[in-house]
Amino acid sequence: MKTTTFNQLIQSTQYEEAISTFLEEYNQIKKAATLSSFRRWMNTFANEGVLKEYLKVIDTAIMGKLATVLVKTNFKHLKTPMMTIWYCEELVSEHKLIEAEQSLKELLKLELTDEEEEKLFFVLADTLMNMQRFAEAKTYMDKCAEKTKAPMNTRWGYYYLQKGDWDRAIEFLEQGKLDKRDGVFAYSLLIQHYGIYGQYKKAHSLLEEGLTLHPNYPKLLVEKVRLFYQLKQWPQMRIAIAAINQLTPYNDYKGLFEDYMAESYYYEQDLSKLTRFLAEHPHLSKQSSFKEFSGTMNLPVKMLTYKPVVQKYNFCVPASLEMLLSQFNHFIHQDVIADSIFSVSGTKLSKAIEYLEEQGYACQFFYGDVDCFSSLIDMQVGVILNVDYPMSSHVQVLVGYDDNLRVLHVQDPNFREYHQIHYADLKKEYGNNQVLALAIVPSADRTKFNSLDRQQHEVVSKMLSLAELEDDSLTSVDEQFVNKNLDQLLVAAYTLRYIPKLVSQEILEKAISTVSQQLANNEYSRLIIAHAYCQSKQLAQALLYIEKEFSKRNKSTHWFLKGRIYYEQNEYVLAIEAFKEALQYEPEDHMIWSYLALSFSYLGDNETALYHSKVSLDINEEDTFALVNYGVILHDSNAFEDARAIFHQLLKTNKQDAYFWYERARCDHELGRSHFAMKGFQVAIFLERDVPFPYRELANIYEHIDEDEKRAEKVLLDGLIYTKNANVLLNELGDLYERAQRYEEARTYLLRAIDSNSSDVFPWLSLGSVLKSEGKYVELFEFMKERERDFETNSEFLVNGGQLLWDTAIFVEDKTAYFELALDFMEKGILHASYHLDDCIEMYVEAIEDTAFYRRGIAFLEERCTSSTTENSFYYICYIGCLYKGNGLFQKAKQFFEQALTIKKDPVPYYQLGEIALKFEDYKEAETYYQKVLTLDPSHEQALLDLASIASILEDRASERNYLLKAFYSNPFGVKVEDLVGVIDHKVDLEKLLDFLNGLMRKHDKVFILDSIAYVYGKLGDLEKEEEYLNEALLTSPHQPQLLYHRAKLWMKQGNNKQAKAALLLLIEEHVDDRDLYKLLVEVAGNTRSVLKLESYYNKLKLEKAERSLAFMFTAAAYEKVASQEGNSPEQLSELKGFFKRLTNFTKITAHAGVIIGFYETAIKLDRKNVRAVMWLADFYVQADLSSDAVKVLEKAYSHNANVDIAYRLAALYVEEMANVKLSKQYRYLTKAKELLEFCLTEHEDPEYMNLLAYVLFEREDLLEAEVMYHRCLLIEPTIDKGYYNLARLYLQMEKFLDAEKASKAAIELEPNNEDNYNQLGLIFHRQGQTDQALAAINKAIELNPDDLFCLYNRACFLVALGRMREAAQQLEHVFALDDDGYFIELAEADKEMLPLKRTGYFPMSV
Repeated sequence: MKTTTFNQLIQSTQYEEAISTFLEEYNQIKKAATLSSFRRWMNTFANEGVLKEYLKVIDTAIMGKLATVLVKTNFKHLKTPMMTIWYCEELVSEHKLIEAEQSLKELLKLELTDEEEEKLFFVLADTLMNMQRFAEAKTYMDKCAEKTKAPMNTRWGYYYLQKGDWDRAIEFLEQGKLDKRDGVFAYSLLIQHYGIYGQYKKAHSLLEEGLTLHPNYPKLLVEKVRLFYQLKQWPQMRIAIAAINQLTPYNDYKGLFEDYMAESYYYEQDLSKLTRFLAEHPHLSKQSSFKEFSGTMNLPVKMLTYKPVVQKYNFCVPASLEMLLSQFNHFIHQDVIADSIFSVSGTKLSKAIEYLEEQGYACQFFYGDVDCFSSLIDMQVGVILNVDYPMSSHVQVLVGYDDNLRVLHVQDPNFREYHQIHYADLKKEYGNNQVLALAIVPSADRTKFNSLDRQQHEVVSKMLSLAELEDDSLTSVDEQFVNKNLDQLLVAAYTLRYIPKLVSQEILEKAISTVSQQLANNEYSRLIIAHAYCQSKQLAQALLYIEKEFSKRNKSTHWFLKGRIYYEQNEYVLAIEAFKEALQYEPEDHMIWSYLALSFSYLGDNETALYHSKVSLDINEEDTFALVNYGVILHDSNAFEDARAIFHQLLKTNKQDAYFWYERARCDHELGRSHFAMKGFQVAIFLERDVPFPYRELANIYEHIDEDEKRAEKVLLDGLIYTKNANVLLNELGDLYERAQRYEEARTYLLRAIDSNSSDVFPWLSLGSVLKSEGKYVELFEFMKERERDFETNSEFLVNGGQLLWDTAIFVEDKTAYFELALDFMEKGILHASYHLDDCIEMYVEAIEDTAFYRRGIAFLEERCTSSTTENSFYYICYIGCLYKGNGLFQKAKQFFEQALTIKKDPVPYYQLGEIALKFEDYKEAETYYQKVLTLDPSHEQALLDLASIASILEDRASERNYLLKAFYSNPFGVKVEDLVGVIDHKVDLEKLLDFLNGLMRKHDKVFILDSIAYVYGKLGDLEKEEEYLNEALLTSPHQPQLLYHRAKLWMKQGNNKQAKAALLLLIEEHVDDRDLYKLLVEVAGNTRSVLKLESYYNKLKLEKAERSLAFMFTAAAYEKVASQEGNSPEQLSELKGFFKRLTNFTKITAHAGVIIGFYETAIKLDRKNVRAVMWLADFYVQADLSSDAVKVLEKAYSHNANVDIAYRLAALYVEEMANVKLSKQYRYLTKAKELLEFCLTEHEDPEYMNLLAYVLFEREDLLEAEVMYHRCLLIEPTIDKGYYNLARLYLQMEKFLDAEKASKAAIELEPNNEDNYNQLGLIFHRQGQTDQALAAINKAIELNPDDLFCLYNRACFLVALGRMREAAQQLEHVFALDDDGYFIELAEADKEMLPLKRTGYFPMSV
């Protein structure tokens, strides 16, 4: 193998020598003529370097088929990146573009060499170009340009040729001719381009120039043959063919050249040579244009003179018209024609006719046959042939006929050369529309149409006009026309293709009958019938027509229709599978990509939906359907500003489109621009009064934003009139009446909705909600059980119904039974969820995560995980982790989140892992996880806020500010501006924030922006400006609580404390649970030294006792916070994301504490059921180092309210305080704790209660009872905190060493990084005399935590037991050196295990 020679020869343009050298070797293989010898030769390529050189010479020799075999054979064992790229090139040539793209994008994840990256980027760009995805392709072209050292002119020329920007392409290719590497390809592309466009002189000149620089380059020689063929220079062509075949006898063009040779003899009228040639090549008489050759050359032949043109993408009509007009010496470029007739994704023939008539031509439709076509060609009539496919159409130009060959000559605008249609095949090729054609002549020659049937033209024209109606309705005249002409195939077929939704069922069935009979149930007929049934929502019928297999040419349509049917059936998973199959065959169809995007969107996977929607727009950025879908998906992804921009742009050219007004208004509503949203919905209603959704949205604004229930009611009632009682409005009105507590009216409208559509789940659910609101709980449960039988597989009903039952269960006596019924509903709903599975699981998890049912949830989700797809398993695993995390089992939760990340790198598990790290105050690890979240989702608001919180704790004020600003700029509504300006100290940052807010004035709720600007001016110290902007906001919304709060705050800053206090008290009366109000009120009261008067103020407010209790509780918490700040710097006072600092600096009771305690005690007296007040007061005492008072508070509260939470907290406090009380009191505490925990267990079988009770029993030395309780606990929750650890301790004390060892190993399996578990295992081994194993265990513990003195001390003990006295002494010295309070010195002095060390004299007494 002389591969170096190949490379050198090709680089020096010695192509003939390179090919000759290769053929010396290859001829031997061909000579052997056995499959085994060929296989042996293919297996000689040891590495990709050798194969690369062979592929280069084989490509030069235009032997692509051999290259394909070599690549595919070697790809099986040479799995290198470059080999994959070559394989993908072959896939591209076979139009397997999706597979190629996926494989190439996998390579992007690998570390590659520069050469591999350059090749990868270009091949990926080429793959995308073939799918018409030029925007994405350009990104990889740019990457390729960055990597390569060679000029990119030829590659850019190729890119712009593919894109249809021919002028720019030619500029690059002209420069590319000089490129050393790609110059010859530039020549080849230029020659092809000029040859395709009929500029033969220019092409020939370039050919000669190219062959001078690149002598005998085969691809240029092929272009030479083609030029001679197009110019009909037959002798020169045959010489050129002979030259190529001599140079490279196994080239891929031999079959084409044989066709050319036969044609040359035919057109030279050399019958003897033609006859001889056909005899030598018998396949030509079976497959080529000569298959019906009559053997004579005397019959009529006619060929029109025209300029051949190859179309730009989707320009088949403009390109065909350019060719046809050239027959009349009228030359108009396809781009110019397209400017007048092309629209978005194609050209309507009606528009093309209008254009032609403007240009002075007459047009007439007709159904053609061979005689008709021949006659028209003889009269120089231009003829456009219409080719109908199931979902699209195409046009070609009839350019001649030949009775000797019995063929019509047809020029397809996709190809550079015309092709032949045999007379016998005419119906087969064009019969789907009765061989529909359009005759075109200059207006002065209109008489040439006399032989045509004018009635055919009228029928076709009318049918095409109806096809353009889209979703409009048919008039009675139109319907009569269709019905009258349904016996005509074209009318029937176009009824099915274009207007199936607009005709009656009777007409539809007649059309189906005509098409089935006249097309003998062929693939085209079956597909358009399925399409018609799909459009008319007869989905089961539609599926029947596409059950059978289809040929490759129709597979894309088959799968697309299947996807549409599944999509309409809400079977989105099946729809996605079908659309993906369709893309395998037609990846350049933007409609398939757009439907695929919608399907993912309905499944809740908006990230994937957005990607596919962008692909759709990359292919066709002007298609309204694709743009609308993109806008809707952006909206559902909460990208409201971007979505609004899409619909705003669409409205510029479609101001009468109600749907665009509606969607833009939805975006305005989400952006807080209620006024604009209101206007948008009103315009949508005005334009289309019979569409229900704008009424619903407008009513929502009136009810929830303006708080105008009557106006909302009127809108819905008006909507019912105009929409003829639309179900969605009946249901909405029912819900409105329920919220207004007008239950009978609610029931009336909901029952009307059910009568209208009993299969709609939402009126049924709303009826259930009405029963709940009426307090008819037993009736509700019975009602839902009955409905379950009707909707037993409906996920929406089951999940939402389960949620309703769950929310109601708290009001009934037998709560557990009803909770379990609710969970039954939700679990069945999850089982039957075909989309939005993550939302269903989230509802389920949110319901149970803080309850004893969370274990049931984990068991259910784990079971589902084992029988689900990988994608669904991701959701199940994540939510299992959430349940463990929500119940404090953080290590277990962490394992599940890490497992989820092995399936998919997603923000959710990374964020949850960050929260776990934050919980354990591992700020570095938390920050790492949050940064990974931001890598995947740069605008993840909560991750930014958490990072700000971490920065605040670490006193990194600059980072805190930056993260908060990023969060605010990402979502201005997600961060309180009051908090934001609190951490901004630099004037320049505040001014930048002002600019940003002013820029939002037109895009967001004006009131919100004005209020925010006011806060910024407040921070800048400009109180006048703050007041000015705040007052402007109040003019618009004088009762908005946030504004009234801000005004009170401003009054305080201005010294108007009395006004501020009065305003805050009024706000508390309306919003008793708003904690910010109390914080400010305490500050105001502090300024006026009137904190103690707050009690009398509260007593004057119109508050119920329970509400007043909340007011005192929140005041105590707010005052506690203010008091705690006395010892803290401002930098330590961040309260973001729950970092609420309680009393950390109080070392003794103070006057402040007396006030705080007083407020808490008042809150408790006012409402004994206010458990939070009890807990917060107990916490206050504990943090103030007054645990005995905390015990008293809890004991007293429990005596008034036997609440489980109080009981558990008190029991836990008894256990915590054991070390701080006398021995006699310890046992009393344990006994009380035991009683309390037994009470808790009578209420709930919670393993947390069991775990603590087992510990209490253990401490009481009720060892057998403790053992039973630990087993009971661990059976329910094996991962309970310290469960197996304490069980191991228990067994160790009971001297059940094997059981202790087993329990300890179980603890290690659950928490492999906890040193206490290994320390415990070491002690168990030590007690059994297995000291070597004990030492190994303790060494592992020390490895995990080298500073744990207990582990270090135990290691010394184990070393003593092993007789390793020197090591033991050194270990003990290390312990003593770190023992600040002398605990371990005293322990060692009294420890009997140290006696051997003392006897040997190694005991470190001097330390």
